[in-house]
Amino acid sequence: MADKLNAGQPPAAAWMGYLGLLPFLAAALGLWVGPAWFAGVLSAYGAVILSFVGAIQWGLASSADHPRADAFYASVVPALVAWLALLLPAWLALPMLALGVVVWRVWEGLNGLSMPRWLGRLRTVLTIGAVISLLGGWLALLPITGKG
Repeated sequence: MADKLNAGQPPAAAWMGYLGLLPFLAAALGLWVGPAWFAGVLSAYGAVILSFVGAIQWGLASSADHPRADAFYASVVPALVAWLALLLPAWLALPMLALGVVVWRVWEGLNGLSMPRWLGRLRTVLTIGAVISLLGGWLALLPITGKG
């Protein structure tokens, strides 16, 4: 069954995607067991990745024979949200980035983007990992649960 789900998926894409979750997990765990500066690390990495997923859409639109203008317009929104999050304290930035990652993945699904099926499945799994890490780190910052 797993072979059918991953049909056509380049192994390098899976490896790089899953390895890309390690900084999320390390920074979120760091917030629970280490210094509070891990919040900045987690926010920065979350912003980079949110910008990256917007860039995926830009690349897909660029490779289309007749690209839709709205795909280009929408593809810059994640970077703008990520930039705004970096201007905020981490206790606001982390849930904002988590929401941005989820909203972008939902937008991708609802707008019939021309991405391969394997990429959509991989993006969903990676989105879940990123959101768990961002919200887990955020929980460590709250007064009732962690360092807040």
